[in-house]
Amino acid sequence: MTTDIRDRATHTVRFDRFEIDVYDAPRGVLTKEDLFDDVITVVAEARGWSTREQHDSIRRTYKFQPFLDADRVFVIRQDGAPKGFCSVRFLERGGDRIHHLSNAAMVPELQSKGAMAFVALAYPALIDSARADFAAHVSQGRQFFTFISQSPVVYGAMSRAGKIYPALDGSPAPDNVRQIASLIARTINPDLVFDQDKFVIRRECSFFYKDVPRYHKPVVNAFFDQLLDYAAGDVVVGVLQVSPEALSQAKAQSAAM
Repeated sequence: MTTDIRDRATHTVRFDRFEIDVYDAPRGVLTKEDLFDDVITVVAEARGWSTREQHDSIRRTYKFQPFLDADRVFVIRQDGAPKGFCSVRFLERGGDRIHHLSNAAMVPELQSKGAMAFVALAYPALIDSARADFAAHVSQGRQFFTFISQSPVVYGAMSRAGKIYPALDGSPAPDNVRQIASLIARTINPDLVFDQDKFVIRRECSFFYKDVPRYHKPVVNAFFDQLLDYAAGDVVVGVLQVSPEALSQAKAQSAAM
């Protein structure tokens, strides 16, 4: 980062070995110049690319705009150095509340350590659940978390927190879930083709994993392999109807850290 932005954080929380800087309402507080170089470095490492040419390619194609449009940004640090990022948009559709997770990336050696799960689910469970409206939407089944990804690992991890679509067993999504997926596709990629039946945006991704991450359940990997043409840039729009039990568990586990 070209400037020290830590003093602009809304607050900093500790999780295990990490310090996580949280920026609420970051528009006008964080700029592209503040984040871009470190984001590109982390994204390249996360996807397995290391040469200057590969970094330059990601710099040219990386979609940074979600950071600038975000309602919340997380910078995950270890020993002060940025090791992961995630941005969040708060959206609504027909009475449903949506936390859309974008730009999530973590350096490989720190993946599967729980930090990204913390920012995706545990932090909202700790902070947002104190608001009566958030708690009510969760209890009514109207709080959703969404993401766009090529990674079976992301899908598998999120699926542990409630009902997720597209469904692994092929069961059809309720109409409101289909509409949420369409909203995310239109909001993030308005000019691209969205397959509403499969929850897939075609030719969305221009920077790829060197090796597509593999989840510990082969059925999830096979599901993604069938849905996506990875090399063509296809991505899944994941829609999670979060369960009250999952948020309560995440809150309890994080509070115990």
